[in-house]
Amino acid sequence: MWTSIKHFEKPASLEEAYTLIVPGKKVPFSGGSYLTAEQSGEIDTLIAIRHLLDDRIKMNGKILTIGTGATLQSLVKYDWSRSPLRLAECACLSCPSRNIRNQRTLGGEIGRQRTNSELFVHLKALDVNLEVIGASSQTMSIREWDGQGIINALRIDMTAVKKTFCQRFALIPSAPAVVIVEGVLNKQRLDVVVGGAASVLSLSSITDMGFPEETLAQVAAQAAVRFKTDQYGSRAYKEHLIRTGLARIVAEC
Repeated sequence: MWTSIKHFEKPASLEEAYTLIVPGKKVPFSGGSYLTAEQSGEIDTLIAIRHLLDDRIKMNGKILTIGTGATLQSLVKYDWSRSPLRLAECACLSCPSRNIRNQRTLGGEIGRQRTNSELFVHLKALDVNLEVIGASSQTMSIREWDGQGIINALRIDMTAVKKTFCQRFALIPSAPAVVIVEGVLNKQRLDVVVGGAASVLSLSSITDMGFPEETLAQVAAQAAVRFKTDQYGSRAYKEHLIRTGLARIVAEC
């Protein structure tokens, strides 16, 4: 543990845990892999919530519910034959180390909102519903969540998912992705989320199932604005990767 930590709280409920949070100073602690890696000197209190979080993966009819206490490794080991999502693959790509996946939780992965996390990008594309504990408990779309509160579970309506696609561009498979293009096809549209070495994720919905070239070019151009020229290449190069990813996804639709 790093030297700035002076206190350790163990609340009796998530509601109590929420009242103890002071952003950047008193923070919730579940798997702890991100907190341990960053070791912010501003944090002086850890609020234990792992014992309060649901860690089960349940299918009830066509609704899949996953407690955010579930580890990334539990997503890898789960039998997805009844609900053919890419969660296991995304968990592996987001965290290549099995040891760290055994520690890292789904709630932490969502809470960090990493743009280069295949798992977070996939959940955004699926538009999962989150059960959020805050000033009041509520259920909301992950696309609407502002980062406030403690997430206890997520729910996916499997009837809204026809097929999922992903194109990933990285220096090597175990390296963080430079560009991630994720698509979810439902009955009426293709939702596309673009992440990677970007400032924020980009979301577009393509309703013309003919997928005209000008539409794909527009989606790529809008997403590329979130990238910058860096050691991985220019913004124009990343826009080209996005276009390539979109073309490959459309070819599979």
